[in-house]
Amino acid sequence: MQLLAALTEADALATGPTAWGGWKEELVRALIEVHAPDCVGLLRDISKVFADERLDIRHARIVALGDSVVDTFYVRDASGQKITDGTLQQALDVRLLAAVAQICLYCNYYDDGVKFLGEDERYFESRQSFSDQLGSVELWSVIDQWPLFVGQTNLARSLAIVELLRSTLNVPGDIAEFGCWKGSTTLLFAKSLKLFDPMGPKIVHAFDSFEGLTEFHPSDSGVSERYATAYKGSREMLESCARLAGVADGIRIHQGIIEKVLPEFAVQHPHVRFSLVYCDTDLYSATKTILADTWRMITPGGLMVFDQWNMAEFPGEGIAVNEFMESATGTYEVIKPEFTRQPTLALRRLS
Repeated sequence: MQLLAALTEADALATGPTAWGGWKEELVRALIEVHAPDCVGLLRDISKVFADERLDIRHARIVALGDSVVDTFYVRDASGQKITDGTLQQALDVRLLAAVAQICLYCNYYDDGVKFLGEDERYFESRQSFSDQLGSVELWSVIDQWPLFVGQTNLARSLAIVELLRSTLNVPGDIAEFGCWKGSTTLLFAKSLKLFDPMGPKIVHAFDSFEGLTEFHPSDSGVSERYATAYKGSREMLESCARLAGVADGIRIHQGIIEKVLPEFAVQHPHVRFSLVYCDTDLYSATKTILADTWRMITPGGLMVFDQWNMAEFPGEGIAVNEFMESATGTYEVIKPEFTRQPTLALRRLS
């Protein structure tokens, strides 16, 4: 193991951030090495990859090499056996590289650290320890007691979205969500309408390809390398959950690439107006299309809300919004969503 560690240290200095198993894994069975910049949060993200794949870390060796580190992990699967599944090995490589790329992004953009990175690191470490202690639990016992388990960030986001929705209940028009992923925000909108406006005509239009992030523009600097096909959702799961909650009749799903589906929708449904548009696409081209085609569809007094505006992790969305604000001066009021990190911006249409 010391010999292999020495090899990895040399590789780290020569090749930069990598993650590999391959023939080196065969030398010591389940040994996995990760080379990366020495950034806050790296161990947290690597450990999360192993936990998500139900792998047990039996031993870890951390070697600092100036501004870089070599993290060596001896892992076994849930049954205590070495990893022999080639598909799993490849998936680990992809996910570990993505984790390293994410940390590299933080290091490059924030030399003094992301504002919430330390807080998040402590929370995720505590959450993993809590999960290990709790063990396997029945699904609905968790869901029905969700305030016991939900994190502060997710709770704040959900409450902020509901507050934004409630502020538009008296504005005529439907709800449009772009980039619904697994559908949690879609169902949050639909369930909230059933609670706060049960006799109203508003419905939720959900736009997503369900294929993840695929349409990249040069303004989406670095996103394609980190998130290609990430955030792939399931329409079937969304529809099943909507039926279970009794809100399926209040949801319309428009599946496909937003840049193609939205212009077609606008032409085919010229009568539709929105009281709230929620943009969670992360990317430049989709956001640009949403602004071009739905701003005129928002009833005066309605809101357009952005989940990743002004976020270095997804620069394209912010660039598209900033271009719009520069060209549409006087037609909107800027609103900062309260008590939440995300969404980051709302624009209220004035005329």
